[in-house]
Amino acid sequence: MSKSPLAGAFAEGSTPEKKKNKKGAALLIIAGIGLTASVGGVFAANSITINSGAAIQFGQGLAETNSCVSALTTSLTQEFVNGSNSFIAKNVVIGGTFTNCASKSLKVDLRTSAGVSRKALTLPVVASGASGLQINTTDTTKTVDVSADTIAAGDIAKITVTTE
Repeated sequence: MSKSPLAGAFAEGSTPEKKKNKKGAALLIIAGIGLTASVGGVFAANSITINSGAAIQFGQGLAETNSCVSALTTSLTQEFVNGSNSFIAKNVVIGGTFTNCASKSLKVDLRTSAGVSRKALTLPVVASGASGLQINTTDTTKTVDVSADTIAAGDIAKITVTTE
């Protein structure tokens, strides 16, 4: 009797089927290891604490305002000086509602980008009868002329205001 060339392909326990089972088992083990590693990474990411669990601020920085003035605004006007072909700081304008600032002072400081003070002002807040650098509690803006100090307007990077 002659054997067919395909007889071995249909016989039980053939070699190609055993190779398939080994490959499937190996893939299953590798997938299990990968799943375990990814689940472990999720648990590790959720258990890391930074800053003792306190809130973290991202971005340009954290600013906290603690002032007697609500909605405080500041601006700087400038003036062109023909003789020197430059701009100098002319007026510092402080705006807000000063009703909660009676008997306090606003410290206004014109600063360079390096934080160096170019001009510091103290503006006492009074209930009424303000004169000079004083501010009435009923005022909503205060303009202070600083042109006599001939500060280059380009030198001023920020205006800080603190209360005391």
